[in-house]
Amino acid sequence: MHQEMVEYKAHLNNLERSQRTIDGYLGELLFFQKWLEERLNGPVSIKDITGSEINAFLLYLKEERDYKPASRRRIAATLKGFFKWAYKQGYITTDLADTIPSIKVPDTERHFLSPEQVKEWVNAVDNNLVKISMELMYYAGLRISEATNMKLKDVDLQEDGGWLSIRNAKGGKFRKVPIAPVLASILVRYLEERKVDSDYLLATEKTGRIHPVTIQAEMRDARRKLGWEEQITPHTLRHSFASQIYKETNDILVVGRLLGHSKLATTQVYTHLNEDRMLDAVNVL
Repeated sequence: MHQEMVEYKAHLNNLERSQRTIDGYLGELLFFQKWLEERLNGPVSIKDITGSEINAFLLYLKEERDYKPASRRRIAATLKGFFKWAYKQGYITTDLADTIPSIKVPDTERHFLSPEQVKEWVNAVDNNLVKISMELMYYAGLRISEATNMKLKDVDLQEDGGWLSIRNAKGGKFRKVPIAPVLASILVRYLEERKVDSDYLLATEKTGRIHPVTIQAEMRDARRKLGWEEQITPHTLRHSFASQIYKETNDILVVGRLLGHSKLATTQVYTHLNEDRMLDAVNVL
């Protein structure tokens, strides 16, 4: 599969996928290739692969490696994209992508924090710049990479609000997100006290920008200090933002626009928050 993976990498580059995304896809494909070579005890040609082997690999991830459904779904999507491309290119005569199952992620794996819990988490962090990073991710619904890649020119602060421009988001997309008044106050105060000469919004004196690894480490330490479970990650702030927006607006389209989702199905997970309202409605009968 080596040559096909080289060409697939070029294909992903042409689609303007980020280097991080490309590395992730290729790493998972290489993981599958190595597993298959051990299973078959030798080098593997892409023409030798069958749907049964792909499904056996996904089952191996579940039963022997104890991968969570979200991780298995991500890897299944990577394999599906690769084999769909390989079929269109004529490297295989069967569309193996159709044999790959869609793995459901239970709602219990998606964690949402209340505004009070978010504040508690922020307060448990010692690093002030990480605190700002967390508030940016929560109040604007940003991914950690979107927060750390944001530059000063992307922040249009106005009285009691403004707009954030998110460039080169997942899939190379662009979107604008309104700045909530509470976030505007945080950013105004931060920029007034900021002394670092850097184009990046979240800047350190040493490197001119904060690295996601630094944020992840500080947030992990604070989470452990609070005794919270490991499934609560920086991405939980984005989920919590979306949960609060849906709870207030009951408009899944608004949530999707704010998150930058291109498909409604991706945003649909947040509709479970409406169940309490449905219960309240029928209880008055």
